[in-house]
Amino acid sequence: CTNRRKSLDDLRISIQDDRYRQQKFFLKKSGVRSLGYLVEGDVSKWSSSFGVAEQSVKAVGSATVQTEVWDGFSVIRTEHQKETFETYGRMTVAMTDLYGSLTSSDGAKLASCSSGDTTDHLPIPLQEYNARLTNTKRSLSTLRNVWGGMLMAVPGLGPEIAQGIIDKYPTPFSLNMAYGKCASKETASALLQSLPLTGNRTVGPLVSKKVFTSLFGHELTPRA
Repeated sequence: CTNRRKSLDDLRISIQDDRYRQQKFFLKKSGVRSLGYLVEGDVSKWSSSFGVAEQSVKAVGSATVQTEVWDGFSVIRTEHQKETFETYGRMTVAMTDLYGSLTSSDGAKLASCSSGDTTDHLPIPLQEYNARLTNTKRSLSTLRNVWGGMLMAVPGLGPEIAQGIIDKYPTPFSLNMAYGKCASKETASALLQSLPLTGNRTVGPLVSKKVFTSLFGHELTPRA
């Protein structure tokens, strides 16, 4: 389990400079099975603070919902730092109870298992976690990751949906070619809606249409 802590001010700033999307992307790539996002602060008090615009309040609210609904994170809300520390304390005790008896040999067992083996009860070894993050950061300049950044610039599209699209269409060219084979713009805009994600979810019609209109819609013309 990995949790990312954000105060309301930090979340607002990270949305503006796009750290918010990048950090979620790295966490999704880490291999950790249970991902959490802790948002710290009383929204009602924060929204009435000096210098906090209504647009920022809406952006933070929207980002929190997107992180939970679209990206599949468990969102934890605390009102202040003391409650955050208490929450982390309870989580530490729970993690100790679950995994305190594990040894390095258990980590080696997990690393040696094939993808078809059931090892969901074991946490990912720290060495593998660090290696995955390092490799992800090193590959940020590759076409695949640039493509992922383009997709995540589409409103409402988070790391999980971007990854699902990239798995099916690894480059913008491959998706544009698929759009070109569609009989109409309407068909093209619905191309991604049934693309599967985790938990029996799909990309959905709204995001599918946004990808088409935001990134490719102006390049396609209806067929006669």
